[in-house]
Amino acid sequence: MQQIDQKGFRVPKFSQKKLKDMIRSRCLLNEIIFREAIENATDSTDEAVIVAHFRLSRTPKMLDGSESTLNPEIEVAHRHFHQALIAACGSRWLTDFNDRLFDLTTRYRALVAPRHSKIEEEHRQIMEAVLDRDVERAVTLSNAHITKILDLALESEDDEFRVRV
Repeated sequence: MQQIDQKGFRVPKFSQKKLKDMIRSRCLLNEIIFREAIENATDSTDEAVIVAHFRLSRTPKMLDGSESTLNPEIEVAHRHFHQALIAACGSRWLTDFNDRLFDLTTRYRALVAPRHSKIEEEHRQIMEAVLDRDVERAVTLSNAHITKILDLALESEDDEFRVRV
């Protein structure tokens, strides 16, 4: 939401430039945050990742009978899964930055989610890389997963994404 003096509030237009910057920032942050989370991982944090993935995989992506309306519960489960992946990072600042970037891309994710057909497989692969303590694979997979939002938005024919750079 944006507040405009003497006029109230409005939802800002989508910006490819802003989305590109958010995705780039999140990918750069992943280089650090996944490394630290995997180095500090324990059986307890592994268990949290597995449970979060299980819950995410069992949450219906779309509302009953809809092909275009995202289930609001999926965003909560999705957020918890991504938070569990990096929970062992040990830096509240880094996880807060990551959460902020995650939140900023929520609008974009909601619009492209119905077309993101391989998301469940991507989540499973990221989880396995984290559990295997494979930092490079975890970062590569997570960054590809995050970048998919940008790719789908840029190739979209939806008027929501026909925005100025």
